[in-house]
Amino acid sequence: METPTVDNAVHNELLGKLVAKLRENVIPWRKVWTTGDPTRLPSNFVTRRQYHGPLNKMTLWVAQQERQYPTGLWGTATQFARAGGVIRPGEQPERIVRPIWGKGRQVATGFVPVDLFNLGQVEGIEVPLPIIPPTYTPGVRSEFDELVDSTLAWVVHGGDEAMYSYDLDVIFIPHRFRFPDYESYAQTLAHELLHWSETRLKVFSDMQFLELRAEIGACFLLAELGVPASDDLANHTSYIAHWLDELADDPGYLQKAAEEASRGVDYLLKFVRPESCQKGLCKKAE
Repeated sequence: METPTVDNAVHNELLGKLVAKLRENVIPWRKVWTTGDPTRLPSNFVTRRQYHGPLNKMTLWVAQQERQYPTGLWGTATQFARAGGVIRPGEQPERIVRPIWGKGRQVATGFVPVDLFNLGQVEGIEVPLPIIPPTYTPGVRSEFDELVDSTLAWVVHGGDEAMYSYDLDVIFIPHRFRFPDYESYAQTLAHELLHWSETRLKVFSDMQFLELRAEIGACFLLAELGVPASDDLANHTSYIAHWLDELADDPGYLQKAAEEASRGVDYLLKFVRPESCQKGLCKKAE
């Protein structure tokens, strides 16, 4: 069996593409929400497992949004061929990376490029019915609400400002009826929950980094729980200029924030999915 080529450059290329999208005011960590989409997070067509790694996830989200694919199911050309599918002529793959882990699987020693096609690029295979039952219905209590209660975080409703007080260890947020919709409320509260998780996970950094972590984590968390992303981009756009300054000095800034965001999401999901998280399945990886 041929040994795969280890290519660190492809990882940097992937990161560079995401930074370029941010410069275009495209928020790569926001999941496109498509009616009838059978997936919450980018998943493999065959195994139905989610693709591992925040950069891979963001790359596939952006591709799905820009190319208007109806589903977040992806696979290699070989996988689709074995299922009887044919890649349409002229269709181009989206490249992600698979890490080569060192001893103890703590640090990646290199990366292998993996070319994926979306199910929307394939003929001969029907888009399947939803593989994940929807948990979000407007006006109905969602799994996100259960998560908030399960954390036992001190959440105080009232006032005109949303914030997490580090001194008091309290989340302040306006009443739900003050928001234009449930999605906006959930997005804001999820953001503050990511801040709440910082002290629990011993994440210490400057506020710009922590804001980026919280913004990415909130989007990941709501996508995992089946809550559509809010249309309100005010918090993102107010920080983009600061984030781009940091990225100019450190291209890995986005990756560091995304990795910490994923760690925060896994921590929060344990409150509603303890058994699966204990088995390492908070985010099923392909």
